Amino acid sequence: MHAVSVLFVGSALFCLRTLGVIHTRKVHENMLVFYKYLLQAQAFYILVVRTRDAF
Repeated sequence: MHAVSVLFVGSALFCLRTLGVIHTRKVHENMLVFYKYLLQAQAFYILVVRTRDAF
């Protein structure tokens, strides 16, 4: 799961850099926010899986 999300973020960053958009500060801030939400979603997913395995 972690490797998939890292790969996803990496490819998204690569696409933005290729477009030359990443140099703008606004996009960079949006990427940080996006990454933060991604980590929260990942933590939630792990929690759900562990809870499901417990039952």
